[in-house]
Amino acid sequence: MGTNASDGDFRRIVTAALLTGARYGELCRLRTVNFDEAAGLIKIAAGKTGKSRTVPLTKEGLSFFRTLVAGKAGTARLLTRADGEPWGESHQRRPIQDACTIAQIEPAIGFHIRRHTAASRLVNRAVPMSVIAKVLGNSEAICAKHYAHVADDYADKMVREAGSTPGIVPETNIASLDRRVA
Repeated sequence: MGTNASDGDFRRIVTAALLTGARYGELCRLRTVNFDEAAGLIKIAAGKTGKSRTVPLTKEGLSFFRTLVAGKAGTARLLTRADGEPWGESHQRRPIQDACTIAQIEPAIGFHIRRHTAASRLVNRAVPMSVIAKVLGNSEAICAKHYAHVADDYADKMVREAGSTPGIVPETNIASLDRRVA
């Protein structure tokens, strides 16, 4: 589920998660000063791992965050609820449940899956695991544990879809037989 089943203020935080791979709590703490438009980065303050990091933004991400900071003071929160209040620790639970219901996702998924989606998209774009680890603020070993299978599946698919035949083995009309005994 992307952002289509999410409304307004919640859609913005879901979009931010998909564009950055940041954790919910990290997104809740973002302020306008964390967006470096000139460098095309979001600066994530020390989070779960205790280390701060920067997340490079795509053109789409840069455009998205540019709209979020428009007209806001340097210390204003980037992502707030519709009433202007900050997102709290469990404020995402109801909107994510509602979005799952709308999208007919059963069992419902949690907000954290957006982080995995962002990482999987990077893997599918052949971004090295070391870079993905840096963006997510995880170790390369943790990223490999969670996303190496995506890279393997993607590599398999790309090789099969490449369609080039090097001409090493001559074509034949031999077909495999079903070796199962009836």
